[in-house]
Amino acid sequence: MVSNTSVSCARNGNGKKIWLFDIDIVIDLFSVKIEAKQALAA
Repeated sequence: MVSNTSVSCARNGNGKKIWLFDIDIVIDLFSVKIEAKQALAA
């Protein structure tokens, strides 16, 4: 995922928007994983 982010930033030249967008996706995925763990533990 990190390598894909680097490539997309380099290709598009508008790195900031893409980078922030990818970071949001990573945070969302991380939140989902935490919720899943809590659900399994419950």
